[in-house]
Amino acid sequence: MVEFQTLYGSHEAAHQKAVYPDSAVPSNYLFLIPVSIPDSTYQHLLYSPLSGTLDFLDNNAARHIKHLMEGGERAKMNSQLDKDFWDRGYLFENPDAELRQAKMLYKELLKFNRDLQRHQIAIIPTYTCNLECVYCWQDRQKLPTRIMDAQTVTLAFKAVDQLVEGIDPDQVDICLFGGEPLQADQQIFDTVKCIIEQSRQRNFKLKAITNGVNLREYLPLFGDTLDVVQVTLDGPAEIHENRRPGKSGDFWKIIESIDHAINRGVSVNIRVNVAPENLNSISELSKFVEDRWGLHGPQLYLSPVKENNLSNQCNGTTSIKEILHMSGSIQMPNNINLMGYRAMRGVEQILQYAHAPLQRFFSCEAQLNFWAFDPVGDIYVCYDACGNSQLSVGRFLPDLKIDESSLKKWRSHSSLNNEQCISCAAAPLCSGGCVYIEASQEKHSCDGLMDSYPIALSYFAKDIYDIATRGSSETVGFICS
Repeated sequence: MVEFQTLYGSHEAAHQKAVYPDSAVPSNYLFLIPVSIPDSTYQHLLYSPLSGTLDFLDNNAARHIKHLMEGGERAKMNSQLDKDFWDRGYLFENPDAELRQAKMLYKELLKFNRDLQRHQIAIIPTYTCNLECVYCWQDRQKLPTRIMDAQTVTLAFKAVDQLVEGIDPDQVDICLFGGEPLQADQQIFDTVKCIIEQSRQRNFKLKAITNGVNLREYLPLFGDTLDVVQVTLDGPAEIHENRRPGKSGDFWKIIESIDHAINRGVSVNIRVNVAPENLNSISELSKFVEDRWGLHGPQLYLSPVKENNLSNQCNGTTSIKEILHMSGSIQMPNNINLMGYRAMRGVEQILQYAHAPLQRFFSCEAQLNFWAFDPVGDIYVCYDACGNSQLSVGRFLPDLKIDESSLKKWRSHSSLNNEQCISCAAAPLCSGGCVYIEASQEKHSCDGLMDSYPIALSYFAKDIYDIATRGSSETVGFICS
């Protein structure tokens, strides 16, 4: 496993030779979380986002590491307990040694993820939309109204060819994005047709992010080329149409579109943009989806409403605490996916695969293999930035030209390079805040993982404890005094 190979090389070598430093300091990146495990002496969970290790501690071990974390003294390294903490990556000889390890992990895992992750290419036929969602972050007053034409599509794909040169076509996804890319407009229809043809010629996989209102009319155009479609439903009919107003009855048009997509073999994901206004309706929506499409139907992908939405009608985002409280008050349906919540992405990996996430000090598509092409010829590396030409990283009209300085600001953004983040325990889990918010609103943005990660780990502590008990994971274990 990459994280253990890169982090534990020096620790394991020292352990095998029974050689430890005279003293050591605790990692900057530790969470010590009280948990409730029935009939167990292990009531604390220690997690290192840097090493990716989690260990359940008895009370004495928890008191000892807490004392070290609070700056009580250096670990003397003359007890088995300190040696266990060292072997698991919770102690370092000094802060500089940890920083070197952090930079090495960042470099190696960034390359690993760029090599592993698919290349996501968003094509934006238009920034216009046929809905007026109350929480939309896109400022339609400032967005270009131009619709991409056939020549622009051709030049966009010419630029894509250059950017993914040498990449297996099977690793490239073309994603239709907007605005709303599937509208009842002949010019948009013709543009989408061109995008489909260009994708088919290259054997690229095709996806679409759509509100679903006109999806049914577009399905015959896609033929068998549409791999996945994401459609948003924010609740049962009345709640959905209040939050995403268009024409009366749009909800049922969307449902019929999903029916037809599923019947054609298209994989459908349903996104739910969660805010206080629709939080309590999610269980009803979940039951509706299961009743209509069965246990193996679409998943509900829950995601908090963006804090950068432009409307005052939305009362802000929902926290992971509220979501987990909701799921605790009902039996969590099988069709609900919480991966839209940052803390849950990492916890889900632990629960499913018994290892921590393979990212360190980065977490966003803007740092990996994402590109977006818009109707006026601008190129972006962030969905939210699309349409704000000051945040573009290049042009593809008339030819491909990347501004390497602008691109570097996005691709190399990291909590390692941010003085406000570098000493935060959650720094290895995030990228040092949102580049888009920092660039567009000129303020630092925090992902809040320092608060949300312990909440999520505590909530699922019993499940993680069961993994440790089975002894099948190098990542999860026990340390006792």
